[in-house]
Amino acid sequence: MPTWLRWRRWSASWSRQPSLDFPTFLLSKQRARVERFDKYESSLIAHVSAAAQEAARATMRTDAQSAEQASATNTASFAARPTTTKPVKMSVPTFDGKDSDSLVFWVRGIEIALSAGQIYDARAQVAFALSNLGGRARA
Repeated sequence: MPTWLRWRRWSASWSRQPSLDFPTFLLSKQRARVERFDKYESSLIAHVSAAAQEAARATMRTDAQSAEQASATNTASFAARPTTTKPVKMSVPTFDGKDSDSLVFWVRGIEIALSAGQIYDARAQVAFALSNLGGRARA
């Protein structure tokens, strides 16, 4: 990811004034802030990916166990059963619009949850995002 894009995401997470002062900071201070944000974002992505992979493994184990049981009792009935994927349970904190909440981090969390849950339909994405709004943000 280019540095300018990281800076843009980082600066959007602060109010207008600190992002205007950002270019006047020392280069080392700028780099440290961008690296901290990048580290946070990377760890968040890794956490959600690991949770999605673990859920997929658990689903595969459950399906394998049920397949063994079905083949032991009746092979024909298992072959006729359609295979379906189980949804991943996602948890994203509610955005209330308070000053301490960061809209950028909330939006990024929503994006990660949408991709992990494989929600690609635009209406479903909007419905999921709206379901995680609360307080002033919902109004």
